[in-house]
Amino acid sequence: MAQGIPGRVKTNANGVECGPYGLPLSCPDRFASGHNGDHRYHRAPASCLAQQLRLDGPATRQMRFTVLTATYNRAHLLGDTYQSLCAQTFRDFEWLIIDDGSTDGTRELVSSWKPFVPIRYFWKLNSGKHTALNLAGKLAAGEFITELDSDDRLVPHALERFDHRWKQLPDPRQFATLVSLCQREDETLLGSPIPGDYVDAFGVRANLSLSDADRWGVTRSQVWREFPYPEFPGERYLNPGVVHNRITRKYAVRYFNEALKIVGYAPGHMSGGPDLRWSSPRGAVVYHTGLALSDAPLKLRLKSVLNVARFAPVAGLRLAKAVPGLLYAATRHVTGHDLSV
Repeated sequence: MAQGIPGRVKTNANGVECGPYGLPLSCPDRFASGHNGDHRYHRAPASCLAQQLRLDGPATRQMRFTVLTATYNRAHLLGDTYQSLCAQTFRDFEWLIIDDGSTDGTRELVSSWKPFVPIRYFWKLNSGKHTALNLAGKLAAGEFITELDSDDRLVPHALERFDHRWKQLPDPRQFATLVSLCQREDETLLGSPIPGDYVDAFGVRANLSLSDADRWGVTRSQVWREFPYPEFPGERYLNPGVVHNRITRKYAVRYFNEALKIVGYAPGHMSGGPDLRWSSPRGAVVYHTGLALSDAPLKLRLKSVLNVARFAPVAGLRLAKAVPGLLYAATRHVTGHDLSV
């Protein structure tokens, strides 16, 4: 969706001069509405683990959204993400930054900002993005959590549209997540548009059919906490599908036809790197077992059974006797609990 012509300076509703996509050229301490700045900067000792994180500041109030950024040595990218959040027309949100062990001055950069929304920063030992997402579930003050990578930005009305769309749901308790489209820097869409204004999906198969490219969504915090990511000692990668697929078995997801996030794909993005499953085989077994036992297309279920057989020995798991049963369940579309690892 067009958000202004790149290179042309405009003034937004807050009286701030903006450049491409409505992003502010500067980020003042407060805006025309008189909303006071509220910047909380929390530190954790370098020796602490995620499970032992100590906070030294006051808890923030309950709010509508927690925008979560899990980052690692990406201080050079966070400034653009920060500016896109300053430009949001909907202001009832916090920015929660979970620093997964950065050593590039990320902490000093965050402490230099003077935003009009709360920013809470937590440093922890490097142990993988999925552990940062689990920690965020414990710390988030928002009714909803949305993940925003450090190389991505939001269009100015993104959170406002999510708030509006959620209020249109007939029975919000049946839904876990709202999902929008994404766009590139040149404002072209990623993937196919949603057929119609919106589509409600339940189950892995239905959600996969609507996810032929990156999407972006907000999830109820209660659901986020209900489905934490499994953590295995020494493993720093876990496919996010582990949690997403579990959620879609219990709750519906609404996809709507608006592009609200600008993707960056900076160097180091997980989608363009090596296959991390080999260094985190237990997580790979959990992911592929869940997929094999889902309602995903048969070809994908069978491929997942093969992947369980590939990664189980690497993980030191003796699942040879379980694989035939898993294959039977996958071909018969018998859903069940994931294999215990």
